[in-house]
Amino acid sequence: MFTSRITKPAIAAGMIGLAALLAAGTANADPADDQFLGALHQQGIGFGSPESAMKVAHHACDALGAGMEPSDISANIAGANSHIDRQTAVVIVVDAAMAYCPQFVHQMANGATVVGPNR
Repeated sequence: MFTSRITKPAIAAGMIGLAALLAAGTANADPADDQFLGALHQQGIGFGSPESAMKVAHHACDALGAGMEPSDISANIAGANSHIDRQTAVVIVVDAAMAYCPQFVHQMANGATVVGPNR
């Protein structure tokens, strides 16, 4: 009769191997993704999933690259999602540019309209 004995050292070795695999997966995370998702989280902006947030961000960068105005992009984002207002959509576009297409940040800053109590 054949019996299998799994020892505590074998289990520990397996757990260490699993931990190494999981760490390797997270070590390959894109810093731009982390930056964008972190900015959204810090500002209290939620999406259904990180993947959908990143998809919106990449579309925003594509639109900026095609010459679309940030205000039009934010209007499209707000129009497509009833849970996001125009101001939040502007923040999403800015966060997307800062993380994924920083070449447009300066252009956006030059064309920004300041709205506040003194204007």
